[in-house]
Amino acid sequence: MIFLICSIKLVVILMFLRFSTASKVNSEMKLVDYILANYSKQARPVINPRHSINVTFGIEIVHLIKVDDRNQMLTTKIWVRQQWLNELLKWDSSKWSGTTEVQIDGQLVWVPDIVLYNNADSEFSGGVEKYKTRIIQYSDGTSFWLAPATFTSTCSIDIKYFPFDRQECHLKFGSWTFDIAGINLLKDNRPLITDQYSASSEWDLIKAEKLRHVVKYQCCPEPYVDITFNLVLLRKPLYFVFNVIAPCLVLVMTVFFGFFLPPESGERISLTITILLAVAVFLQLISDALPRNSNSVPMLAVFYMAIMAESAFSLITTCIVLVIHYRSSERGAAPMPKWVRSFFLGTCAKFFGIHGYYDELETMQTETRLGEDANKNHSSAYDNGFYMSDEYNDLQKSNPNSTLQTNNFSGTLDVILKEIQIITKGMLSSHQKSELQEDWRLLARVLDRLFFWLFLVTVVSSALGILVPVYLIHHG
Repeated sequence: MIFLICSIKLVVILMFLRFSTASKVNSEMKLVDYILANYSKQARPVINPRHSINVTFGIEIVHLIKVDDRNQMLTTKIWVRQQWLNELLKWDSSKWSGTTEVQIDGQLVWVPDIVLYNNADSEFSGGVEKYKTRIIQYSDGTSFWLAPATFTSTCSIDIKYFPFDRQECHLKFGSWTFDIAGINLLKDNRPLITDQYSASSEWDLIKAEKLRHVVKYQCCPEPYVDITFNLVLLRKPLYFVFNVIAPCLVLVMTVFFGFFLPPESGERISLTITILLAVAVFLQLISDALPRNSNSVPMLAVFYMAIMAESAFSLITTCIVLVIHYRSSERGAAPMPKWVRSFFLGTCAKFFGIHGYYDELETMQTETRLGEDANKNHSSAYDNGFYMSDEYNDLQKSNPNSTLQTNNFSGTLDVILKEIQIITKGMLSSHQKSELQEDWRLLARVLDRLFFWLFLVTVVSSALGILVPVYLIHHG
């Protein structure tokens, strides 16, 4: 019995709810038919045609879909909010079961033709055709239209400081046909970025502001109103730092340590050529990652070109050092000019900390000069007859018959002296050749040290002059 009573009550409640819901739906249908009767969407919904319709316009940024730096376009997903007063769609809610709002298809009523002025979408004009939601119509005539949409707008992108660049893009909305006398566009007070925003993996949205402009064009007597949304984007450079910049710095360090190899090492020039080819191949591989824009050249591309030039400089200097080093082994090698010896083997050698070689060379030159002076004195004494000792002169006076023996002995000494002179000249020639070889080898070592410091200063200057200013600009 109790079960039967409960079942009857449940049926009665369900029937009541169904009846009230059907009654409400029926009431809304009648209300929509009532307010749309004799309504035309072709004319502005104002009683006085001289009155302007105030349209409050605003957007909420949901996601940055893509920044196309090659085609100069920005694709964003936003929520569009529009609110205006439709004076022809009002009713007394008390006469319609307290209904204060209804949802109406946007194609059945008048809507403001607010479009994106800098639209870059080839399929849509950036206007009301993007909005597929229904309009909320209130009994006091207020119309509220909230619609999600995806816009592709033009954006002038400067890639000079890539990948530490900062871009500023604009979304300019306004009426395309109505001037300020027909539609007065106002900006709403709601924020552009809320907790609904989904961050991009490549860009940070660091600033968003909205501005209202009243612009008078040459075509029309009355000004037009637009709402412009300025978006400041900051690229996240982590991907490019680890995949583009870091490998390049590793290659530069390899060239740097290549200078520590001996100048006469043949592997040094092979290493330099290999590194130069590696830089060229790596630049080719990352060309897809670099933005393509003829308006400006990315500083990263300039940095890579600088690295290639510095690697080529290292290769050229290595060839010069090897040529000078092995010039000493050539026959008939020309002696080193005095100014080269004075500047490179004197000033530069001491400045670069290789003065030990120069001191040894000065000692060898001093010994050579002393030997030459002694040989000249020796020959002069023999030619003047003072070469023989006093004992030999006394022996010749006490034995006059020894003249023949003296002549024979003198001839033997003359032969011996000529042989000694030949040996001395050979030793002096060998010593001079060795000295000349040491000069050229020392010059090669000094030039190698000079080129090393020039390479180091060039690399550090290019890195500081290119990457550091870009990094500072990136961080404001």
